Amino acid sequence: MFDLIGPAVTLFLAGIAFIVWLVRLEGRINSAKQTTAELTRDLDAHSTANQVEIDAMKARADADSAAHSNTTIAIVRVQEQLKHLTDLVERLFMQGPPKAPRRGPES
Repeated sequence: MFDLIGPAVTLFLAGIAFIVWLVRLEGRINSAKQTTAELTRDLDAHSTANQVEIDAMKARADADSAAHSNTTIAIVRVQEQLKHLTDLVERLFMQGPPKAPRRGPES
């Protein structure tokens, strides 16, 4: 009878060690799941923030592009006005001094 107590105690202790090992394993699995869920939430939050930032950058680029187009149109208008003024100045001043009216013989 005492020959059976030694192996029974050994099996009992091995069973308790196995149960403790399973509980710790389950704790690690739950911890890993929780960490994964937290990282996923953080990643989603960063992705959303990055998407908002990308959308803001696109909006700024569109606004800059529109402003650039308006600036280009304004520059073309200024160039046209400058050409017109240059032509006007050339016509007025490049013909030489105005000629005095001819007077007939004074009688």
